[in-house]
Amino acid sequence: MVKTLLILALLLLVMQSLSFFYKARQSQQAQLPGLIEGRLADCGTRPNCVSSEPGTDQDHRVEAFVIDEFFPTSAEEHVLRLTAQQIGSLGGKIVVQRPGYLGCEFRSSLYGFIDDVELRLDGENGLMHIRSGSRVGYSDLGANRRRVESLRRLLRQSK
Repeated sequence: MVKTLLILALLLLVMQSLSFFYKARQSQQAQLPGLIEGRLADCGTRPNCVSSEPGTDQDHRVEAFVIDEFFPTSAEEHVLRLTAQQIGSLGGKIVVQRPGYLGCEFRSSLYGFIDDVELRLDGENGLMHIRSGSRVGYSDLGANRRRVESLRRLLRQSK
């Protein structure tokens, strides 16, 4: 009886691990959402995303970066100021960099899940909007919200 239960538990563990590897593979094959009609993509209903875009519901909402507070240089330099080294210090890499937009990927260490972090310059309102979201799955246990706040702290320190 004990042997059978151990075998079943091991089998469940293997199946769960295979499921995680499959989901991780899915996230690695997907791409950044990018800008949609000049805005960062909506988070949807899953709790694995946060955004500062206007209209984002309270559960997914984070504050945008106020340009004057974080970026004392000219508008086009705001996004470019985030260097590969700064993003790398948080565990990510820049994959798209163009005027007013920055797209980064962050890979989890255990299964290799990829989360996206995107920043969009809103010079008209003096803001840098941010979106951090998991590509697959449901919950992120608060990882994306913590990543945004870590980036906020990093920008304050490097100002």
